[in-house]
Amino acid sequence: MVRVPVFNTVDLKRLVRIDHISYLYRSALSEIGVGTLLVIVAFCSLWGSNTQGIAAFWTGALMCIYALRIALNGLYQRSFTRDKNEALWLTAILSSIAITGIAWGVFNVMISTYDTGYRPTLILLCTGCIAMAMLAIYSGASDAVYAYAMPALAPTIAYHIFQVKADNLAVAVVLVIYTATLLIASRRLTETLFAYWRAREEGRLLLDDVDNRKEQVSTLSIALKTHAEKQERTASELRRTTAVLESSELRARALAGTLVRISTKCSVTGLLNIRHFTEILATEWPRLMRDKKPLSLIMFDLDDGERNRDFYRSTQGAKCLRRIASIIRNFSRRAGDVAARHDGTRFSILLPGADTANASRIAESLRREVETQRVMHAALDPGAIVTIHTGVATVIPSRSRNPNDLIEYVDTALYEARFQGGNRVVCYRALQNLMLERWDNRTDGQPSEEGVVKKLALRGYQGQTNRYEPDSKISDHCPDIDSVHAVVRGRLRITLDGQSMVLCPGDCLFFPPGSTCSAEVASNEAVYLLEAVKAQ
Repeated sequence: MVRVPVFNTVDLKRLVRIDHISYLYRSALSEIGVGTLLVIVAFCSLWGSNTQGIAAFWTGALMCIYALRIALNGLYQRSFTRDKNEALWLTAILSSIAITGIAWGVFNVMISTYDTGYRPTLILLCTGCIAMAMLAIYSGASDAVYAYAMPALAPTIAYHIFQVKADNLAVAVVLVIYTATLLIASRRLTETLFAYWRAREEGRLLLDDVDNRKEQVSTLSIALKTHAEKQERTASELRRTTAVLESSELRARALAGTLVRISTKCSVTGLLNIRHFTEILATEWPRLMRDKKPLSLIMFDLDDGERNRDFYRSTQGAKCLRRIASIIRNFSRRAGDVAARHDGTRFSILLPGADTANASRIAESLRREVETQRVMHAALDPGAIVTIHTGVATVIPSRSRNPNDLIEYVDTALYEARFQGGNRVVCYRALQNLMLERWDNRTDGQPSEEGVVKKLALRGYQGQTNRYEPDSKISDHCPDIDSVHAVVRGRLRITLDGQSMVLCPGDCLFFPPGSTCSAEVASNEAVYLLEAVKAQ
C-alpha cells in the first residue's frame, strides 16, 4: 500500500495565500493598462464641456495613483522578503485597488452632479467596464473585485437613490443588480481559483516528497553498497587470517547475537518492537493451549497521543516516551512477561498465565503509576499531565481461536476506554458474548427437568441430563454447533477466559460454535446438568 504524505494544513494555506498575492501583483499591470485607456477615453469625452476642469484634475490624480501602483508593483517584484510579509503586501495592493475605486466613484458622482447628457452615462459605463475587466484580469479574485467595485459603484448607487426620481431609481436598481452579479461571480471564480492553487501546491509538495524519498533511497543504496564492500573485505581478511579463525568465529557469533537483540528492540524506548512481540505471542499461544492456562494482554495508549502525534515524533516526545517505557518495565518483571511498543504512543504488556483479575489489577496499578509520575511536556495544556486509557483482555488459548482474536478483544476494550473519556481501565468481557436466560419462578413455575426440557425443545435443542458430584471432573466444553447448558438442580460455576458466573436451577446458558469454557460444581450438593445441542 502506498503511503500518501500528510501535509501541514497551515503551511498549505500560507502557500496558497502567497500564490494568490503573487497573482494579484502579476495581473495588476494589465488592470492598470485597461484603467489608463478608459481614463483617456473619459477625459477626451469631457473635453470642451463645463466639467473639463474637473476632468483634468481627476485625470491627473488618477494617473498619479496608477504611477504609484506601478512603483508598488516594482517594489514587490524586487523584494527578497515578500513571502515572509505576505499580509503587508496583500493589504498594500488591496488598498491601492480600493483607492482607485474611490477615485472612479467620486468622479462618477461629480460628473452626474455637474453635467448632463450622455457624459455621466459614459463615465459610469467606463467604471463598470473596469469592474468587469478586473473580474476577468484577476480571474475572479473576490478580494480584488470587492476592493474596487464597492467604493467605485456604491457612491453612484447612493447618489441615484437620493435623487428620488424614477430614472435615477431605475439606474440605481440596475447598478445594484450589476454589482451583486459581479460580486457573486467573483466569489465563485475565487473558489475555483483557490482550489486550483491548493491542488497545485499539494502537487508540488508531493513532488518534493517524492524527490526526498528518491534521495533517501539513493543514499541507502550507496550505504548498502559500501556495507557490501566492507563485508567482502572482511571476508577476505578472515580467509587470510587462518591462524585466528576460532577467535574470529567467536567474535562473529557475538556480533550476530548483538544484531539480533538490537533488531528486536524499539530504538526509541528500548522495549520490544511489534515484530518480535508478535513472534513471542505466536510462541506462547500453543504452550498455554497445552497447559490450559489463561493468557492476558494489556494494551494502552496515551490520552493525548492522537492530538499530539507530531510532537511524539520529535526529540522531546521521544524523551516522554522513554519515561513511559521505564514505568512499564516495573510491571513486566515476571518470567515470561513481555513489554512492547506497538506504534506511535501505543504500548502493551503480555502476561502469560495471568487471569482477568490479576491482569486488571496490574493494569489499574500501571494507570495510577503513570498518573502519579506527573509526566508533562510542552505540547500539553498548562498544568496538564500525561494519562493513559487501557484495555485488558484474557483468553484461554484453544484450537478454535488464534492470537489475532486476543488482539481484537483488547482493541475493543481499548476503544471503549478511550470512548469513555480516557484515564481508565476497561476489561473485555468474554461472557457478554454468551446469552444467559434466567429461570423466572413467577412465569415458569418451580424449575424441574421436565419444564427445562420442554422449554429447550421449543427452541429446537435436544440433549440429556447428566449428574455431577461436587468432586467430579467436568470436561471442558467446546462445541462445533450451537449448544446450551441448563441446570436442573444444584449450582454450577461456568468459567470462560478467566471470567466466571454461577448458574442456578432453571438457568440456561447458550454457547455459539467455538466457545471454550470449563465448568465445576459450585456447592456441596450434586448438579443435574442438561447438556443439549441444536437439532440439525
